[in-house]
Amino acid sequence: CHVGKDHKQVIMVYDDNYVESIRLSTKWWDGVFIGSFAQMASHYAHSTIGERPSASESTPLPQVLHVTYPKENITEQQLVNLPSNVTRLVSVVHDSQHYAVLVIDIPGRHVVIFDGLNRPVLAWIQHVVSSLKRARLVGVNETFNYTETGGVTEMIGTGQRKQPQMLSNARKQPLTSSNAYMLSFDVSQQWRLERGHFVKQLDGYECGPIACTKILEIFGLVTEFEVHLAYSVGNIRTVVTEYWKRFLEHCNDDLIIRRAKERRPITVLREEYHAA
Repeated sequence: CHVGKDHKQVIMVYDDNYVESIRLSTKWWDGVFIGSFAQMASHYAHSTIGERPSASESTPLPQVLHVTYPKENITEQQLVNLPSNVTRLVSVVHDSQHYAVLVIDIPGRHVVIFDGLNRPVLAWIQHVVSSLKRARLVGVNETFNYTETGGVTEMIGTGQRKQPQMLSNARKQPLTSSNAYMLSFDVSQQWRLERGHFVKQLDGYECGPIACTKILEIFGLVTEFEVHLAYSVGNIRTVVTEYWKRFLEHCNDDLIIRRAKERRPITVLREEYHAA
């Protein structure tokens, strides 16, 4: 992440009216909000770990990795130098108006994608490979291939509209997608890519809130049971926005909080602030 003065991370946020509008509606969530939420959740979890005894006994907290443009050529400036004690990476990824969460287990060479719509795992392959390259876990110029290694899962949605004549056939034979793959690179060791399971998305607009609550669950701030309950009663957006307010209050002294005047990718906003 880019940093500001005194090596503080720069977090871009919208005003309170925006946050309230996404809480009280079915409005699709903005990538800048979600990226900033993930970064502040990470900072909050790391800085309060001593106040949460259960957290200190669990798996070491991960580091957030941002991948806005997975197909772009990666420059030296975009490569991340990970501290030696980091064993996991987490990122909220976006494709075709849908969010999912990617978790990388570094020692186990294992990548899990949590997608509430159960879209094909390979739909996220560019995000996975770009993340591995940016984190220096595989070579930037390496190519790869993959082989199926797991069972299949019925897909809830693919983001594509079916023609009327195709609907009856689709009902007779549900679409399925492989659950696991083995990624083989030119030089680096193999990596396992698998589908994870969290909350099954039953609508067309809650992928952002589901991704944010997965981030909260990964950092030990909520339980999976609490998220399932919140989603079932239509309260998942409030859970996220209440944590957002808590993060802003707690992180304001440690991070540089800047209000974004327009909605653009979080990495672009950070780069512009850093260059100013």
